Amino acid sequence: EDDERLGLIHELLRSIKFIKLHAWEETFVEQIRTTRTRQTGLLFFRKLWTAGIVCLAATSPALIAATGLGLFAIWSPAPMSAATAFGALAIFNTMTVPLL
Repeated sequence: EDDERLGLIHELLRSIKFIKLHAWEETFVEQIRTTRTRQTGLLFFRKLWTAGIVCLAATSPALIAATGLGLFAIWSPAPMSAATAFGALAIFNTMTVPLL
């Protein structure tokens, strides 16, 4: 996408006299503008995707710990005590480095 836009700009600058002689400025500007709009859309989508991945990577240890504790609380026949909860959180905390 970037090469296409730069190619159009290069062509515009290389033959500026010819383009001005035939009054094709608007045609070239519109082509460059269309290419730039498509390019910025792709860049926005890529930045949004990257932000989502970074957010997921940053919150995954907390989500895994909360899911593990929640499932333990639901499926355990005995009620969860503070010692069990803090012990499980300590184990999840030691596992966060390998998760990242």
